[in-house]
Amino acid sequence: MLLLHAMTRANRFARLTGLLLFLALLLPAAQPLLRGWLPQRGDGPLHFYRLVELEQALRHGVLFSRWQPDMGYGYGFPLFNYYAPLSYIILLPPRVVGISTATAYLIGYALALLLTGAGAALWLRAFSRRADAGMAHHPMIVAATAAAYAPYLLVNVYHRGAYAEAWGVAWLSLGLWAAERLAQRQDRAGMLWLAGCYAGLLLSHNILALVGAPLLLGYGLLAARREPRRGAGWALGALLLGLGLAAFFWMPAFFQKSLVQINKLNDAANFDYRAHFLTLRQLLALPRPADYAAVNPAIPFSIGWPQLLLAAIGWLPSRAHSPTYRRARLLFTIAFLLLIGLVLPISAPLWTHAPLLHFVLFPWRFLGPASLCLACLAGLGAVRLGSGGSLLATLVIILFALPWLFPGRFPPPPDPSPIDLIRFEADLGFLGTTSVGDYLPVTVGSLPDAASLLPAYEAMAPDTRIPRLDPASLPADAHIIAVEEKWLATTVTVDAPAPFTARFRRFAFPGWYAWLDGRPVDGRADEPEGLVLVEMPAGTHTLRLAWKETPLRRAADIISLLALGSLALIGLWPRRRPAPPPPAAPPPLSPSVALAGILLGLSLLAGKTLYLDRCHNPVCQTRLDETGLMGVAQPLRVNFGNQLLLLGADGAQGRAPADGVLPLTLYWRALPPVRGEYSVAVHLLDDEGRRYGQSDSLHPAGYPVTRWGAGEYGADRHDLAIFPGTPPGRYTLTAQVYEPGSGRLLDVLDDGGQPMGGRFVLGEVVLTMPASWPDPATLPITRRLDAEL
Repeated sequence: MLLLHAMTRANRFARLTGLLLFLALLLPAAQPLLRGWLPQRGDGPLHFYRLVELEQALRHGVLFSRWQPDMGYGYGFPLFNYYAPLSYIILLPPRVVGISTATAYLIGYALALLLTGAGAALWLRAFSRRADAGMAHHPMIVAATAAAYAPYLLVNVYHRGAYAEAWGVAWLSLGLWAAERLAQRQDRAGMLWLAGCYAGLLLSHNILALVGAPLLLGYGLLAARREPRRGAGWALGALLLGLGLAAFFWMPAFFQKSLVQINKLNDAANFDYRAHFLTLRQLLALPRPADYAAVNPAIPFSIGWPQLLLAAIGWLPSRAHSPTYRRARLLFTIAFLLLIGLVLPISAPLWTHAPLLHFVLFPWRFLGPASLCLACLAGLGAVRLGSGGSLLATLVIILFALPWLFPGRFPPPPDPSPIDLIRFEADLGFLGTTSVGDYLPVTVGSLPDAASLLPAYEAMAPDTRIPRLDPASLPADAHIIAVEEKWLATTVTVDAPAPFTARFRRFAFPGWYAWLDGRPVDGRADEPEGLVLVEMPAGTHTLRLAWKETPLRRAADIISLLALGSLALIGLWPRRRPAPPPPAAPPPLSPSVALAGILLGLSLLAGKTLYLDRCHNPVCQTRLDETGLMGVAQPLRVNFGNQLLLLGADGAQGRAPADGVLPLTLYWRALPPVRGEYSVAVHLLDDEGRRYGQSDSLHPAGYPVTRWGAGEYGADRHDLAIFPGTPPGRYTLTAQVYEPGSGRLLDVLDDGGQPMGGRFVLGEVVLTMPASWPDPATLPITRRLDAEL
């Protein structure tokens, strides 16, 4: 008995030591989050404002809302009918207990990183029980760090602000562990774990779910090789159960695409997949020092060299490797190579002929699952290393990833309100917190004024809703007797002397239903703004407009409820036979190795915080100082209206073929307080001022200047396409700054603050003979003569 008690205490100590080691080594990956540096570049602000609506819905008694009434300038937006909601729902408990929105997101990002590493470690731990390859615990450490410190995953979190995608990778990582567990035990618990992970993946990032399903199913089939038919049944059943759990989301999102303007994504040049392939050189790019003052630092989208080296070590010949080990190694290698192939330009024909791939938008998104496969291969390669070698490999992985751990440093923003959300949409153009308003109902042909509902919102008392019936639609002498506004419903009693068309300040969309005096009536969308219209007779009548599920959504809800019931039934159904004991776990790490690893992680955490974060070191530095910008071909200091300062240019002088493209980079610095948004135009002009090429950036350096910090600069990259038919000769490149709404130019100011016009000459470009002359029939000639001479 004493021996058994001693063994139990030893097992508990080993588990606690392992947990502390895992946390110590992965905390440096989350260190910027621990310092409160919320990702606010890329998609970060979009995610920040999405939580507002879910929280507001919960406060109004709605557990989940497909329709977000405060988005779309306050007219409503079906965001969560199409965008996966789970990663935001996870943040609701912290908000309910009073944690700020910014802190809740910091917790969410950190959990996604930690769970990604945990999934890889748990997978290797489970796999080691089946592989019979003499594995110990130290490869788990390598797999966890290889996943959590994968460069692309750090780009996602700190530089793209891709919150939902970070959670998608985390669920996929946990799904690999669940698939391995199910393949070993082929029991109900394993089936439930895999179903839950796949449902979590579907409800966090639907694009990654397209990739995750074949990866999880393929691994499940390979892992269950001894009983392929039975294993396939378990794996397929788990994925179908996961599909059922998430049906309430993915069925309407997939089958109701035609109800929204999702085609805008394909029409936008920024979302053309052909512009987002990566070359092999880019994939293998080494890290570069972080520039903490850059608005858009040049962050490599690459894969980790230490992970690649460890994966290669796993392929070295060895008789110790079991057939199970070899099969897993082959599967992950094939999957990694296929995923990387989809990132490279060589896969362009496949992208062209596979419309499903177009939903991915960016080929480099496949780096997420590819990084997971590489992390698993790195863990398998670490089997060849001892405990000391694994700790060294872990250190190299973390050191290699350090330059990716320097995001922009912004003070935590305050908790946003619905008014803040509307102003964010109006100021930056991110309608419905989407890039191009891709979920705007198709009935909206012309958007209302962005600020038209702001007075109503500003007059709104806390925890109340704005009046949705447009008073301008009432006839003369009509009176509103009573009105009740809820989150997704408006009930109004009107006394009108004549029939009229009631117009509601909500965008029309399937799901809005109307009742007149308790009887259903039809509504329609007005033109061109797409607001809800309902016909009202004369007299005193009560009209109710409310949101409810359409038949398709109701069917999807029922499928999810049935799947949830099946999940509970499978979990609670009594066992007919005792569960088989799990395979023996690998031996724990020695206390000395665990202690060394814990000290290593804590030392890295302290070194990053106390030294590297101060920058001006080999890992973190900046090109900007008091005198200007270092390393620029053409240093400048041009003041545009005391709003933007042009620091320099690269590529503004030189030679190019007349049918080519001029690559040009302008370097800007904002001069706070910036009064509004500004855009930049670069023109190619001849001696008489005629334009032969133009390139505009709506937001210089790809980010609104109102959100630049006082000590930041931005690299504004242009690819100026020369107009077809431009004759060879000498031309001038000019730059100007203008207000995107009015087109008003900012004046260039001299040292004394006096205006010198709105155009600054960057330099002279010599155009040489084109490689080929254009066909005259393709030229945009205003008046064609076609005269024979």
